[in-house]
Amino acid sequence: MSITVPARPASEPARDLVAVAPARASLGALATARAYVALTKPRIIELLLVTTVPAMVLAQRGLPSLWLMAVTVLGGALTAGGANAINCYIDRDIDAVMQRTRSRPLVRRAVTPGRALLTATTVSALRRGRPSARTSISLSRESSSCCL
Repeated sequence: MSITVPARPASEPARDLVAVAPARASLGALATARAYVALTKPRIIELLLVTTVPAMVLAQRGLPSLWLMAVTVLGGALTAGGANAINCYIDRDIDAVMQRTRSRPLVRRAVTPGRALLTATTVSALRRGRPSARTSISLSRESSSCCL
């Protein structure tokens, strides 16, 4: 028994790891912004924060200060967002193969790998507060260790 695979018409592009999605010459500003936000995986961040605030209320045995809750939620969102963007950068080759993750920004080429890594380190830097020379040195270490 032999299995034959129908020939692909010349007009149809090959679908392999490199050609999962065509390179986008130009995305609109809104589509580009959505691609960068998608790198942070906001649905995962939402799950993290949904459990954070009730845990704070239980630990306080009452309502903590709004300032503390806001800073905790913002810091948690930025920390998780930076980590998620680094994960997208590292897993971009695997994401191209899996059906569930083929629509992620790096696979669709809506964001370049270099810009995704820059976004990840920038979001991570924002969680640390005001930028300083120490932050810059730490970020360059994070970036270089991530790329190795």
